[in-house]
Amino acid sequence: MIVTEGMLGVLAGGTLLLCIGIRDDLREIPATAKLGFQIVAAGMVIWSGKLLSVFPHGLVGDTVNVLLTVLWIVGITNAFNFFDGMDGLATGLAIIIAFFMGVVAFQTGQPALGWVAVALIGAGLGFLPYNFKPRAPATIFLGDAGSTFLGFTLACLAVKGNWADGKPIVSLSTPVLIFGILIYDMVHTTVERIYMGKVRTLKEYLEYVGKDHMHHRLERALGSRTDAVLMIFLLSIALGLAGVVLRSARTVDALFLLLQGTIIVVVVSILERRGRGT
Repeated sequence: MIVTEGMLGVLAGGTLLLCIGIRDDLREIPATAKLGFQIVAAGMVIWSGKLLSVFPHGLVGDTVNVLLTVLWIVGITNAFNFFDGMDGLATGLAIIIAFFMGVVAFQTGQPALGWVAVALIGAGLGFLPYNFKPRAPATIFLGDAGSTFLGFTLACLAVKGNWADGKPIVSLSTPVLIFGILIYDMVHTTVERIYMGKVRTLKEYLEYVGKDHMHHRLERALGSRTDAVLMIFLLSIALGLAGVVLRSARTVDALFLLLQGTIIVVVVSILERRGRGT
């Protein structure tokens, strides 16, 4: 059964963000208000009975786990929305991430999550030919409604899943690698904006709009939007493959794969320096 009790929170939260996204596409909603709705949506998922289990059960541990769950869901939702800046990029990433999440879900005996991933892949494949045309402009777009819904749903799949019994490091590393591109871009742009003094308050950060995301930097470095999109797809596939390998890995193997993923993004960061600009 795909629509389990635990998935009702995801459906409710996703529906809320879809409606807010449609409203924002028609008439802009303040960034602070959108953040508030995203936190509410994350709360719906937690209320349905599932959250990240990074720290041991207890008052302090549960509190931190709740905060980390909200941070993960809201962070991935926004990171995914940021990648909806080039034709086909967000849609393609959704397909890739859903594919690897689905593979791991079926491998670990979680068919309900696997079929949700399959549904997202199918929707993405039907949408992509009209959203990504290498030699012509896209004819349809995700908009805030589509990108936030996809980002939220994918983030929730990671929260809902149990990716490695008795191996917390492995279980945590699997989604971190599969979502690695999104995490890298969010961390990179946040640190750079604060360090360069581009934002000084949370309100400024939420409202800041700039061409300093990974796809913008790669476009400047490679000289082509299509090449930048395809490069990000390849990087995401490379990290996703590492995430799949983790299923039967030991803790030390997980740490090595995380190190490998870090090296990959460092190499990309060096490449991006060629296209650095504001």
